[in-house]
Amino acid sequence: SISTSLFAQNCAFDIMYYTGPFSRNCALNGLLAKQNEISTIDLSKPQFNKAKGFNEGMTFNGNVYGTVFGSELDKIPVIFANQTLIDTYTSENGKRKYDILQLYKDGKWTMDKYIEIANAVKRVDAAGKTTVWGASYGKGNGLFLAAYAGGTVCRKIANGKEVYYPAMLSQAGVDCIELLRKMEFEEKSIMPSGGDNGRSGFKNTVAMIGHDLTEAPDLVTNVDGEVVVVPIPKTPTQKNHLFSARTSYYSIPAQAKNKELIGKIYMELSTINMDAYYESLFIETGLSEENLKLATKEFASYANAEFIDGVDTTKFNNQLKKAYENGTGSVKTIFDSVKDKFQAAINDCYDRASKLK
Repeated sequence: SISTSLFAQNCAFDIMYYTGPFSRNCALNGLLAKQNEISTIDLSKPQFNKAKGFNEGMTFNGNVYGTVFGSELDKIPVIFANQTLIDTYTSENGKRKYDILQLYKDGKWTMDKYIEIANAVKRVDAAGKTTVWGASYGKGNGLFLAAYAGGTVCRKIANGKEVYYPAMLSQAGVDCIELLRKMEFEEKSIMPSGGDNGRSGFKNTVAMIGHDLTEAPDLVTNVDGEVVVVPIPKTPTQKNHLFSARTSYYSIPAQAKNKELIGKIYMELSTINMDAYYESLFIETGLSEENLKLATKEFASYANAEFIDGVDTTKFNNQLKKAYENGTGSVKTIFDSVKDKFQAAINDCYDRASKLK
């Protein structure tokens, strides 16, 4: 296995590409090389700076143990909006009522507006069956949107020292989940999770769907009308759209031989051109360059990191899911019951990081 090989004196590979939780735990256990000490790796190059915030997620005590190349920024979670479908059901006197891309540009792309549009689009037939959905989560239940719309999964607090906590358990996150829970279970304007989570309906029966940017070719080319891509909407307490992602990192094993040569190969790998990736998306989807770069600019420039990725959250998941789906007690009450344990897990991650040499 990869972990067994990392512990071996003669590691079976020279460069590793793996998920955030695994990579970060490898770094915290001293199994990865410090890339800033390899002379053939130049971390000042643009391909590393495009993903600066996420690279900080693998930086401990000033040492860089893993990087995300600029070409990996396609993993950003976004909202795909079928603007033509929205216009069909909400236009007034032939005039567009909700211009999704313009709402984002004007700083008005919020959770409240997202819910308002979803409710306006929804259609129900005489038998009470929903025939047109305002939105679909695309991936997972409401926790997917709430985690991102609540800020980033961990947020820095200026209280004399750096403290990180899961924003999903913050007031903004709780408020977001309460709104989404009402939207799904009371107003029923968002498609429940299940099946293909609205992918097939995005052509003419689902107005908005949450997915990674990598899904653009499959989703957009299936629609005859206009599609736009925007970030996850922000909550009323947010000043900016902030992003998080299920990021994977490129790393070099601490036991690797001839790290200087490996560094040269590493630099070649890192030069995959993000602009070329965007160009392929233009060709495949017809999405405009302006739209794609608007949808990703804050993600690319955000300087915080998703440290929660390095914490084992499986023991909390059932309680969080219960808070969302069952409605037995307020979301805040149930979240408060796990907050201390969650914070302790995050603190443990940082304690381990502080002991790295």
